[in-house]
Amino acid sequence: MTTAIKPIRPTHLEFETEAEMQNFISYATSKKKTADPGLDRLRKLMKTHKRAPERK
Repeated sequence: MTTAIKPIRPTHLEFETEAEMQNFISYATSKKKTADPGLDRLRKLMKTHKRAPERK
């Protein structure tokens, strides 16, 4: 059985200034992680998560 899915469409962004555009590009391409206690906890949980064994 196959399910029809919608294609992912490109997103169009418009910036008011060149500086705004550069800030967005820097943010979007940076490797820096967001500093948030909730996200840090989630990252830790995902890092230590063990998959359940597959049932046969």
